[in-house]
Amino acid sequence: MIRKLLDTVGSVALALILALIVWAGATNAENPAVTQWAPVQVPIEIRNQPPGSVIVTKIESTAQVRITVPRDSWDTVRADDFVAYVDLARVPFDQSTDVPVVVQVVKKGVLLNAHKPASVTVRLEAYKSATVPVRANIVDSPPLGYVARDPVVDPTSVSVGGPAASVARVAYASVDVWLRGARESVVRSLTPTAMDKDGSPVADVTVTPTSVTVKVDLAQRANFKPSVPIRAQLVGEVAPLYWVSNITVRPTSVTLVGLPSVLEQIPGYIETEPVDISNATATVSRRVALKLPAGVTVVPESATDEAAQSVQVDVEVAPVTGGRTMKISVQTQGLGPQNSATLSPTEIDVYLSGPLVQLQGLTDKDVLASVNLVDVGPGTHRVKPTVSVPPGVEIKGMVPEAVEVQVTGPPPTPEPAPSPQPTAVPTAAASSGNG
Repeated sequence: MIRKLLDTVGSVALALILALIVWAGATNAENPAVTQWAPVQVPIEIRNQPPGSVIVTKIESTAQVRITVPRDSWDTVRADDFVAYVDLARVPFDQSTDVPVVVQVVKKGVLLNAHKPASVTVRLEAYKSATVPVRANIVDSPPLGYVARDPVVDPTSVSVGGPAASVARVAYASVDVWLRGARESVVRSLTPTAMDKDGSPVADVTVTPTSVTVKVDLAQRANFKPSVPIRAQLVGEVAPLYWVSNITVRPTSVTLVGLPSVLEQIPGYIETEPVDISNATATVSRRVALKLPAGVTVVPESATDEAAQSVQVDVEVAPVTGGRTMKISVQTQGLGPQNSATLSPTEIDVYLSGPLVQLQGLTDKDVLASVNLVDVGPGTHRVKPTVSVPPGVEIKGMVPEAVEVQVTGPPPTPEPAPSPQPTAVPTAAASSGNG
């Protein structure tokens, strides 16, 4: 009985094993396994970093994995299906050490074959922090006639942290301030940089806070008067029916130098020598000197600026614009040689705008109005006149906008009357036949 029972159990077990083999073979044939490098980057975690340490080497941040999965599962592989990490618990300080990268699979049905990198080189150093002063460096110069006060920094010191050897090299934190032509106090929020005693940046350290406020006050020099506006002095009158449309002075302001007592007497501007615009009808351009008090001169922008004591003045002169209404006779064009035309009305009012000096000189020969009657046959038509004017003159409108044109032609030629048909004469044979 026992032998028969064992034979039965063995047969059942063998049948199950054979069934599993057949099922696995069929499944693999329908959905074969794929072995490739997965198209994902697995983040590498840092574990068990010793307290008070800092990593001073650059290590790989992600790992690649070579896996085997069923083909229909390949597109579902994600980075969070894996865990990658390096354990720094036993890494000594101040020594480069190769630490293995551990990769684990957290998703069922995925077989890990390989990964890279297999290890990373790690160097740990003791972390240190220190407090260093902040120095502000004014990069450019203030404008002429101004002096920059010493920068004021808030806060006056910052904390630097990082590897002990790097922190030990930091002597101060530096910020660069650009005035960029400012004539009032400059306030900037700037990022400090850790520097060594030779003025070179120190890498591998962090600065806290990440920004500081720098204020630079600007003051006028006692014997300078900066940014004094220039006013052009015009004499004479432009030609009748013209006006001064714009005045340009280059430069618009100057910096003066002289005795403080004299500078204080100067009003809010400096005038130029007179610019004559008498009877001008176009732009007047002159380089003229400035009317400066005795002992006062203009500070040149550069050492080679020989024309600093004079300025360029451009006075733009334009004609006065206005309007005019003219009554213009309407002419015909393109009328057939045997046709005649009657217009109603024969004149139109044309409203014009432009320079008055030009409008006042217009005559009937300068403004023409016509109607085009090409291919216009006999009958009554409404046609819009075409008006031409000289350049510079603009047509604002006309009344009426269309005129009535009655075209007549020669009377139609009567058609000739049809010729009468001849009467048939009886022949002798026909007469004898009737008898």
